[in-house]
Order: sequence, then structure tokens, then C-alpha cells
Amino acid sequence: MGRVKGSNVKRLGKQLVAKYQAQFGVNFTKNKQMLKAMGLKMQSKIELNKLVGEITNQEKKIKQSQKAEEATA
Repeated sequence: MGRVKGSNVKRLGKQLVAKYQAQFGVNFTKNKQMLKAMGLKMQSKIELNKLVGEITNQEKKIKQSQKAEEATA
């Protein structure tokens, strides 16, 4: 089993994806560089990685739901 992310990481991840969805993708490294370019300050490297992981997971879910909608249409 994986580690559990805190609710604040999930909440912030959802907010960032909702606001900047066009800038994020399914690539973890590119998402991490995008957050650093935005100037987002995190308490630690681990917290930053958790946030980037949450954003990447959200993007993957969005892509899967779009593919499912296209397949049914």
C-alpha cells in the first residue's frame, strides 16, 4: 500500500488543477518544473513531491474520463 496524502495536499492539488489545468499534464517531472516556475513555496521537498503527485494523479483521472466519454460518444 502507498502512503496517505493529507487533506491539505489534496485540496491544494484540486485547486491548482482547476485553475491551471492547461499547464499541467501527466508527466511528474514537467509538473514539478511548472510548480517551481510558478514560484510556489512548500515547506519541504517531500511536501512538494506529494503535491506534484496529486496533481499528476488528477490529470490522469481527467484524461481517462475524457477517453471514456469519447469511446461512448
